[in-house]
Amino acid sequence: MSFADEFRTFLNDNDVKFVANDEYLSYDCLEKRVKYQLVPLFGPYPHSAENDITYIYEDRWYKDGEIIRKRILAHLGQFRSVFARKCTIQKIDTETASTFFDKYHSYGSCKAKYRYGIFYQNDLVAAAAFSEPRLMPRWLNGERFAVESYEWVRYASLPDVRVVGGMGRVLSTFVNGFHPQEVMTYADKEWSAGIVYRKLGFKWDSDREPVKFYVNKKTYERISAKKVEQDNAYKEFVLSDDYIEIANLGSSKFLKLFI
Repeated sequence: MSFADEFRTFLNDNDVKFVANDEYLSYDCLEKRVKYQLVPLFGPYPHSAENDITYIYEDRWYKDGEIIRKRILAHLGQFRSVFARKCTIQKIDTETASTFFDKYHSYGSCKAKYRYGIFYQNDLVAAAAFSEPRLMPRWLNGERFAVESYEWVRYASLPDVRVVGGMGRVLSTFVNGFHPQEVMTYADKEWSAGIVYRKLGFKWDSDREPVKFYVNKKTYERISAKKVEQDNAYKEFVLSDDYIEIANLGSSKFLKLFI
């Protein structure tokens, strides 16, 4: 069964009404006004992201398995709501955060200085990570100055759980604890136009170019081109016939000043 056939079957099995354009591998889910564009491993690839479309890459579909399917269903409104006001927010250690992000975030674990978990009835349902600050140049009222800028590096929840107010509450916890002058973050264009960040008071700053990856044609494992450039051990096998080079759709950078 092809990638497109599997996706159609998945929608049908979950009673999702849709209109399909097989030529362009696009699916318009009518009741939720959600549009999906499939991106096959061997192309064709989209030239740029459109705000009202979610892009599902073939390697993600097979590599992430049940997790990406649950994420799509949550995107379609089939999720369990948990209210942030009924949760507790606690600092979590590196191992706990890395394990959670490796399992539930599209880009896995990351380097971070500060990590928080959102717990509901003692279960970890979401996690967030922030970097240590860096001095960044900014302009305000025509004047150039430097701010201490923290990056909100990761946020992820269980794929079938929507923590209502979770992002806002974890951001407030971080801000109250460290009083940052600025927080910056990125929205992945495959899944989001950054609407949630705008609702939290962030402003769009710029767009980041697509990131290149090498994908194993059999295992669907992704290796970033940057990692290959930095480590010669990767170069020999990623340039073999077992791998294909692809690129994501980039990301949008958002900033929020607190001064």
